[in-house]
Formats: sequence, C-alpha cells, structure tokens
Amino acid sequence: LSGRPCGQIVIASPPSQKSTMSPLRMFGALVLGLAVTIGVIGKAVPELFLKLPMGFIPWAMTGNPMPPFWDVTPFEDGEFRSWARDGDLI
Repeated sequence: LSGRPCGQIVIASPPSQKSTMSPLRMFGALVLGLAVTIGVIGKAVPELFLKLPMGFIPWAMTGNPMPPFWDVTPFEDGEFRSWARDGDLI
C-alpha cells in the first residue's frame, strides 16, 4: 500500500489552531478584566471613585456606603412626615 511495514502506528499531527482569540472571547476577557479591576479598586482604594464625575455610582456599586450628601434618613417612614406636608413638591 504505502510502503510502511505492517503494524506501524502513524500519529497524525493535530490540526493547527489559530493563535488569535475570537472577537467574542476577546470581548469577554476585556469585560472580565474590567470587572476585576473595578472590584479590586472598590475594596482596596474606593476613594478613587469619588474623584470621578458621578463617582458615587461605582462607589455604591462596590458595596460602600453612600456619601453623606446622599443621606436617606429624612425619607425613612418615621421621619418623612416630620418635615414633609401635603402639597409639598419633592
């Protein structure tokens, strides 16, 4: 047939795989990297978020308490009626 002795095993090389990442996999890696970076900053040095415009949003999303200027105490059940009246525009 092919001139090989009987019983010889021929190992075929695997098909060559592309060395580049597919766009979907690359996007997933980018999102994962961004999420890990935001999480590490949020736990290690969360004050960096407050230097950004609208930085209170990532600050709160990473589990930190809202800054003092976003105090929700006046809107709690027992407190709301002490300062808000009927007809007030809030």
